[in-house]
Amino acid sequence: MNTELICSGGLLNSESSEAGVLVWKLDNSILNSEQIPQKKGLPTKRMKTGQAQSIVPTAKINCAGGLSSIKWTSPNKIVAGCKDHTLKLINVERQQTEEIIFTEHKVPTSIDSSKESILLTGHEDSLIRLWDSRSGTSERSFKSLYESHSKWISSVQFNSSVDNIFISSSFDGTVKLWDLRNEESPLSTLKRKDTSLSEDYKVFDIEWNGPSQIISGGSDSHVSIHTLQ
Repeated sequence: MNTELICSGGLLNSESSEAGVLVWKLDNSILNSEQIPQKKGLPTKRMKTGQAQSIVPTAKINCAGGLSSIKWTSPNKIVAGCKDHTLKLINVERQQTEEIIFTEHKVPTSIDSSKESILLTGHEDSLIRLWDSRSGTSERSFKSLYESHSKWISSVQFNSSVDNIFISSSFDGTVKLWDLRNEESPLSTLKRKDTSLSEDYKVFDIEWNGPSQIISGGSDSHVSIHTLQ
């Protein structure tokens, strides 16, 4: 959402274990010849420069215990899933935490957002939770609970074309398709194709490719494509 800023989780300094959000600014100024050695010779020739460019974070925002997930919700705001079992809504421009949502003592392992204020979070307890950050307290922010996976949630993704549809992936080896309006069960469960794989097979990540195709990857070192009919 912000073409110049990158946010990551990490240690705030090398002298302590204090962790949080690091904000990095990338623009044309870091690509000039004074900062990064330019390659010489023919365009196809590779040369070792012996040097590497280090980019210093422009901001550091404390998050107790460190981060497990992070997501841009607008060009200047992110939501961070923290290991202290909270969601922190952070204004990157002001370098301030504007709101804290407590997640029932479960680490948010994945986050996606819709319309900035609607947050979808996957957790270490295999559950998916829906929040509306406009509602105020954590109790009022919590809206829905989706239970079908049996292990750690690795990713949740809204469908950008259909507001109420999302997908989830888990270390239980499945990808599931959901309707926000149905908490009882997923619309569909997409199991791995090769049933000979061991039971510890995990899906690490998922992504929509358009409104009706899902791409997933896991511990079998393959990328799978699922097309919705």
